[in-house]
Amino acid sequence: VQRQLTLLKIRDELLSRGVENKLAFNPVDVTSVFMNTECKVIRDVISSNGGVYALKLPCFKGILKIEVQPKHRFGTELSDRARVLAGVNGIFHTDELPAYGITEGEVKRLLEAVSASQDDAVVFVASQEHQALKALKAVYERCIEALKGVPEETRAANSDGTTYYTRPRPGAARLYPETDIPPLVVMEERIRRLKTLLPETPDEKFERFTKVLKLSSKLAQEILNSYYLPVFEKIVSKYNVNPTIVASTLTSTLTSLRRDGVNIDLVSDEHFEEIFKLLQDGIIVKESIPDIIRFLSVDVNKNVIDIVHEKNLFVMPREKVEEVVREIVLKNINVVAERKGKAIDLLIGQAMKTLRGKADSGVIKDLIVKIVNEIIGGG
Repeated sequence: VQRQLTLLKIRDELLSRGVENKLAFNPVDVTSVFMNTECKVIRDVISSNGGVYALKLPCFKGILKIEVQPKHRFGTELSDRARVLAGVNGIFHTDELPAYGITEGEVKRLLEAVSASQDDAVVFVASQEHQALKALKAVYERCIEALKGVPEETRAANSDGTTYYTRPRPGAARLYPETDIPPLVVMEERIRRLKTLLPETPDEKFERFTKVLKLSSKLAQEILNSYYLPVFEKIVSKYNVNPTIVASTLTSTLTSLRRDGVNIDLVSDEHFEEIFKLLQDGIIVKESIPDIIRFLSVDVNKNVIDIVHEKNLFVMPREKVEEVVREIVLKNINVVAERKGKAIDLLIGQAMKTLRGKADSGVIKDLIVKIVNEIIGGG
């Protein structure tokens, strides 16, 4: 009841101030006012190529700080609308400033930038332009509703008994076209062009993964359903690596590591990119990837190349690999003589144990087959 009664008092106060014929939606870009601000929220937005956009509310000074519910002011009502309808984190307004690192000088320049008088309030939003303007539009429409008293809207309860805005009330009012924008004729050519810009459907991705990237149907479905799908697509488009290795690493390998207690959530997308860049460049082999991920999960501040250096996970030169493989084969010469070609699997197992993370399994197998055939042929 307190909220409704307070909103009615706000309505009466606004009408007595003659606000009804003064409200207008004229947003202003005020980014220049805050170029050197100490407000971290605004500074971060500007550094991310966003901006600050303001809307003057004539004769609203003091209204936004009126408490409509315990610890909830009218400014909160405006902020709720902006948050729900535009997706911003919140709004700033002059009834609560200076504060948050915003100085009195910045407030003065802000008022000048929007031609506000001492009787006005100013609401402003720091975000990308389209989102900020959408937020200010939501604020403007809520201010229009304030002239009627209690708005028709759906609200939800907080744990302390107060309520917050969730969405407009269902009904015909929600079906009206935007009255401030004239009807727009959408040409057939534009529709055709937009169709070419649509993202792939899951079925289209599946077909591309199996036919172009040569993934198995099972692996293609797994990566499609994976949290790491965007990482997979970025890596296979950026690096010359086997898509099957990338997909299996991001699905079955990570699942196995997680079951072993490895906190793979600490390994970033950038880490995965670096891993496959090193694989592309021949600096590591695919067999060393699980170990690299294990080490990264313990010390995420290190680069992948740091781990490779520290744990000596560089790929071994082929000549050295052949030397090690030949030594293993010769140590098992009696087995080779007895079982001939059937000894290959045993030798591969021993070689992989010795050369784990140092050489590609395919290279090891080829060398063993070659050396065993030399011995059999020579014998």
